[in-house]
Amino acid sequence: MSPPLTAHALAFRIMAGGAALLLASVLVFGLAPGLDLIVSGWFAAPGGGFPLSQVPAVALLREALISATDAVVAGCIVLGLLALVLPRLRARVSAAAMLFVGTAYALGPGVVANLILKDHWGRPRPRNVTDFGGDMGFVPALDPGGPCLRNCSFVSGEGSAFACLAIALLLLAWPRLGRAGRRAALAGAGAFVLGGSGLRVAFGGHFLSDTLFALAFMALLTPALWLIFVGARRGARDSARGRA
Repeated sequence: MSPPLTAHALAFRIMAGGAALLLASVLVFGLAPGLDLIVSGWFAAPGGGFPLSQVPAVALLREALISATDAVVAGCIVLGLLALVLPRLRARVSAAAMLFVGTAYALGPGVVANLILKDHWGRPRPRNVTDFGGDMGFVPALDPGGPCLRNCSFVSGEGSAFACLAIALLLLAWPRLGRAGRRAALAGAGAFVLGGSGLRVAFGGHFLSDTLFALAFMALLTPALWLIFVGARRGARDSARGRA
């Protein structure tokens, strides 16, 4: 039986998967940009618009996912800050681990997705293109031009948030989980990311490529930050134990 996968190994596997997804997305959507229109067309009404976005229960689910994500990140930040000043809490909670979640969320969905890409990559959202009842032309994923001025389609901000949090929590929980728990955690993280990102496509808020690129970027950034905040400390601690 092979030895269990360590959190360090998992981090590097996620980064390798992110690099592979990024390369595959560049190739697929570079060669076949119309794939985005095909997938979004599955959810569009004949006369334009995206009917699923008007279903109250589904819209409520989307809001619940967003609120839960923000609440978990806020809770981690508060715990991390309190652990810095409260010795008893610090004995139970790793301040570095909690602040890693907040930093990853701020840099990934906050800076990379929203401040850098969404406000400087003028791709209109599906609901805004003429193919689905809007007034702007379709712009391929790899084209940074376009008529959108801010809060544009590339990449998905919510998809980035879901992916970032799922990967961060998976890495933090991994050492404490058994074999069955790890399988469940992987399935839960995948369902959370795919479900939340899929709703953005179904609602006409983003193209498929927007969500895939978002996942790829977060799969590269989040484990790298984990290695800096948590992995390096854990590796040094384990090495010290080995020498003792």
